Amino acid sequence: AVAAALAVASPTQERMAVSAPQGEFAPPPLMSMDIPTAAPAAPAAPAEEPPPLALGMDMFGGMDNPWATLISDSLDKTIEKHEPRWEMLELLAGAVGSLPSAGSVASLWPAEVRMEAARKLIKNHVAVLKDITNPSPSTQRELTRVPRADGEDVDRFLLELARRLLGSRAHGLPEARAADLLLKAPLDVANRKQCDTYSASARYLSRRIQSQPEQKKGRVPDMSEAAAEAFKAVAFEVGEADPK
Repeated sequence: AVAAALAVASPTQERMAVSAPQGEFAPPPLMSMDIPTAAPAAPAAPAEEPPPLALGMDMFGGMDNPWATLISDSLDKTIEKHEPRWEMLELLAGAVGSLPSAGSVASLWPAEVRMEAARKLIKNHVAVLKDITNPSPSTQRELTRVPRADGEDVDRFLLELARRLLGSRAHGLPEARAADLLLKAPLDVANRKQCDTYSASARYLSRRIQSQPEQKKGRVPDMSEAAAEAFKAVAFEVGEADPK
């Protein structure tokens, strides 16, 4: 059988058979094997240029920090966890009907003013969360941010701030009471770390929010002066922080 195989072997195989010791089989070198080669592949089309890096949002829709869109990491789980509550707040903010009433500090401002501040926060809550916890800010570096690791408590603070600004349309309805209980995220005064986070978030936002063009040239104000004042006052209430 070996002799028959050698009789029909190719010239290359014959050369290898002669050079191999008798009784042994030497595997042919890769380059010497008679393997049909495929036709050369057509040159690959040039790769498309990647799209330019999208500028990140500043706090309420500004364009300050070009790296903000890349800041996610540990905040992803918090954003996903609280998204149903933000969606409910968005539905309540867009509901048609009589303007909602508010309690405590928020009641000192007209409903239209509170609604302006609440809607702006609800619409931009992810950007605000990232701005408060931004580890590498490009503007107003003198302001004290909150550590990224405390992002969940920062978002809870923002939820409670939006809820109080928004108020309630129908306190007597069971559905309204249930929604209010679901959305509540008040400060746990027994939790020292949470107290520090809520307070720091309130102080930061009070210095960061813009209500007049001259506060930062070339940037559109975040909201009206009245809405900004309501926003800051309720933020201090939620964080139980000293406005000074």
